Amino acid sequence: MNAPRPTCACGHRRDHLMVSPVARYSGWGSFWVFFMGVTARPVRIDFQCRVCRQTFDSTTDPDDLEDHA
Repeated sequence: MNAPRPTCACGHRRDHLMVSPVARYSGWGSFWVFFMGVTARPVRIDFQCRVCRQTFDSTTDPDDLEDHA
């Protein structure tokens, strides 16, 4: 049986319109993204609701990280 996906306090799941993926980078990844403008692969993606501002889910799955690179 599949476990239910996490939701924020509003009840939104990670695929909802009001949920934003927030990329988290390593130290060098941050350097390349912010100072050099180069696209780097994130080390983690956090999912944050834009209504209640709650970060309620995250992933380090390589397939998900590639989708957000």
